[in-house]
Amino acid sequence: MEANLGIYQKNMLGPLPGVGAAYLLYKPIDRSTDPDKQDQRRSGSEYGLCVEAVPGNSLTLPADASRFSITNSCDDMDTQHLHRLLAILKQNPSSALKALIGTRICRLAAVSGNHALIWLEGGISIIIESLSDPQTEIKVDALNALNFLSNNVTNREIIQEDVHQVCELVSTATTDSELQLAALRLLSNLLHYRENQLEMRRSIPKFVELLQKGSTQTKAQVLKILINLSTNLELTFDILNTRVVPCFLSLFNMCTPPDILKAQLTLVANLNESRRSPHYESAHHEYNEESLSAVLFGGSQFSNKLFSLMTHPDKGVFFLTTQILTILR
Repeated sequence: MEANLGIYQKNMLGPLPGVGAAYLLYKPIDRSTDPDKQDQRRSGSEYGLCVEAVPGNSLTLPADASRFSITNSCDDMDTQHLHRLLAILKQNPSSALKALIGTRICRLAAVSGNHALIWLEGGISIIIESLSDPQTEIKVDALNALNFLSNNVTNREIIQEDVHQVCELVSTATTDSELQLAALRLLSNLLHYRENQLEMRRSIPKFVELLQKGSTQTKAQVLKILINLSTNLELTFDILNTRVVPCFLSLFNMCTPPDILKAQLTLVANLNESRRSPHYESAHHEYNEESLSAVLFGGSQFSNKLFSLMTHPDKGVFFLTTQILTILR
């Protein structure tokens, strides 16, 4: 067995000097009690990833694959190396190996200099396919990689075609989970296109729900999206007619973090301006009794909330509160 393994190593490493050899090596953690055997470096992957075994809290793989951690020896990866990683993903490898590759590609995508290379290698469509993977960590890495890549206009135009899939992840993920946050971050980067805004129409109730129930971090991401959507007159009714809980106005209080409070007030200011526009007022709109419109603009309760914020120490909150009260009707 060891002889066969040695032949396999030689065949794998023979034509690849220097960094190439390091790239194709990984080192399983030997469960043997023999210290000499534990220190042996072996090549046991048919794909050849730049990974090595490390002690401690590294990623746990199935029993036959041991534990691995991506090394730093491949930071300067060329086209051939990236092509190899993407080719492995395309072959639908084991979940453990796919997770390692996904993490590596996510790190590469974080470097703007790699964006064009990933696009040229067809990497975006391969990464998008990972959004359907059953493993949460693989989906999170894919979303984060796409978020980095979406900072490039050319890449963004490709990624935006799958907005519906990202919206679905927001809806099905556990509230405040890293998966949901990663999906929200990507969506906020894809709002440059009117088509994407309209694609998110069906997710508006979910966004409003998260605004009411989510953590501060979740609310911050959701507000970025809702504020952007509130500037689109075609979505004004959808937002205003969304059902909210009776205690929705409790979001506007002195204990709310100032940045969140200012974002909420900005959203209200946008909606108030949109609903008072000639184009919107020219059409007849019927809201349900539990709608956001009824809560914000159907009585004096919201105005009373705003008056209570007039003593807020943050100047931005004071300015927005005064602005809304001036034009509120």
